[in-house]
Amino acid sequence: MSESDKEIIRESGREVLIVPDTVFSKVSMENDYDGTPIGTLDVAKKEYNDSFEYDFVKQSSLTQHELKIWNLREKAFDFYGNRKYSDKIRISNNINSITSGDTNGVYESGEDIIIIKRSQLKDIGSFFETLFHEIAHATSGYSDNTRDFENELGKIINSLSKVVFREKPLKQDGLLKKLFR
Repeated sequence: MSESDKEIIRESGREVLIVPDTVFSKVSMENDYDGTPIGTLDVAKKEYNDSFEYDFVKQSSLTQHELKIWNLREKAFDFYGNRKYSDKIRISNNINSITSGDTNGVYESGEDIIIIKRSQLKDIGSFFETLFHEIAHATSGYSDNTRDFENELGKIINSLSKVVFREKPLKQDGLLKKLFR
C-alpha cells in the first residue's frame, strides 16, 4: 500500500485494517450495519476520486491582484523551460469536498490539465508552489510522498534556480525584479 493510498484512507475518515485474503473476500462485497459498503481500499479510492468537484473561474472574473499573479505564469514557464502545461491550467473555487482543506491543486491525468484552487492566487509564492508541485505530478506521473516525486520536484527547482541565480541575471526590462518582488 502506497503512502498516497494511506493518505486517501485517512482523508476518508477510515483506518487501515489489514486482514487475511480469506476475510477480505467475505467482507469486500458486504455493507456495514448502516448499509454502507465496507470501506475497502477500492471503495475509499472511488469515494475520494468522486469527491473532486470543480467550480471553474473565468479569467475575466479574477480580481486585479489575482490577475496580476495569474499572468505571471507565462514568464514562469519561460524560466522553467517546459511550456507543455502553460495552456493547461484552470482555476477553481474548490477542489475536493472531503479532504482536510490542504488540497490546493490537482493534476487531472484523464484530462491532462492542472487545476489550482483560487485561494492560491492571493499570494505569488503559494500560487507557484502549487503550480510547480502539480507540474511535477504531470511530468512524472508519480504520486505525493514518493522518492521519484521528490526527485521530479528537485529537477524543477534545478531548472528555476539556474535562471534565478545565474551570474548574469536577465535584464529584459527588469523582468526578474518584477517577477520576484
